[in-house]
Amino acid sequence: MGGENIPLLYRIMLYAGNYFMNNALVQNLTVYVPALLAIPIVYGKVGAKKYNMAEYLAAMIYMATSFILFDIITLPICAISETAHSALGMSYSVLICAASLNFAFPIASVKRRIGYFAVYLLCVALIYILLLGTVGVILGLGKPLV
Repeated sequence: MGGENIPLLYRIMLYAGNYFMNNALVQNLTVYVPALLAIPIVYGKVGAKKYNMAEYLAAMIYMATSFILFDIITLPICAISETAHSALGMSYSVLICAASLNFAFPIASVKRRIGYFAVYLLCVALIYILLLGTVGVILGLGKPLV
């Protein structure tokens, strides 16, 4: 990375990528911050406006910390099966997210609660697709190979 033949922008990208890949807290916050954008969109009518973005970010930091602790606790499972460890982590993430949203925005009807959470997950997926598509266009990944 220290060679003189490597352009500065490429070196910056290498250092940033290395930092991102080796820092679990930064990974969690980067992955979950776009999910914060979907909360006011989906839960706006049931009380999302009573919290500001700083409060959502503080809650997300606590959630990211719980994900890191869960990964540490379940690390022995990773030695047995990485697939099982990933599935456990994903299940835990969805469970914690659903429980957090349920406590923050209590909805009496179970059917409506599940519906809101399904719309929330769909909205988060759309935000990620938009972000990844935008990054792909900016980096030129969408150019034809001809």
